[in-house]
Amino acid sequence: MKTHAITTSIRRSILAGGILDLASVSHAATVTWGAAQNITGDSDVSTAGTLVAAFNLGGTGVGNTTVNGTTFTGLALSGTGVTSGNFTFASPGLIGFSGGGGSVVAPFINLSASYQTMLSSLVGTLSPTTFSLTMNGLSVGASYQVQLWSNDSNGFTNSPLTATAGNSIALNSNASGVAGGLGQYGIGTFTADAASEVITFSTGNQALLNGVQLRNLSAVPEPGSALAGMLALGVCLSGVVKRSRRQTVEA
Repeated sequence: MKTHAITTSIRRSILAGGILDLASVSHAATVTWGAAQNITGDSDVSTAGTLVAAFNLGGTGVGNTTVNGTTFTGLALSGTGVTSGNFTFASPGLIGFSGGGGSVVAPFINLSASYQTMLSSLVGTLSPTTFSLTMNGLSVGASYQVQLWSNDSNGFTNSPLTATAGNSIALNSNASGVAGGLGQYGIGTFTADAASEVITFSTGNQALLNGVQLRNLSAVPEPGSALAGMLALGVCLSGVVKRSRRQTVEA
């Protein structure tokens, strides 16, 4: 039996308590998704633009992990909603697992230790198998990139996760269905037309999400970087002026 399966009694209790109508939540801008990609290694993690936030999702005790230079902050999910900064996960029944999605066999075991950590922890849902991510504090007119991972390498039945924000993408958690098998990640882009963006997750089975990151593709360079660039330009121009003066004198 799957260790993080949802019992019928829990399903009934959640249903009896009322269902949050996530379908009625406005998603704001439409996300344009690329094709779902199979998980292969650290380079899966996008480093485009400037990092806004990245989360390693799981249960109590889930830790931080750094993959391809990006630090995913551990965020434990449970209950009906969890907020961290400008990010809120909500559902009638969120439940996180800090190590349920890993395996001791290949190809999972061939991944870096830090990537294994991120893909081993995951969040699922109690019935109904739907939850949402609301990202606040966006700059209207700025371009953003969002990346999602769905992986369950324990060898349980594949549980495709659908992420919807105007458009949809479906991610396999383990298409092979064997221990050590790997899931998929997806990358989407959008231009913020409001301060908030909502992504709704759903599945016919149990929704599984391991990690998420948001990157600002329109962010200006950090002040220090901008200053360094200006100084470098000044040195360059100074050299040009000196060479020009020498050439004038020699002439």
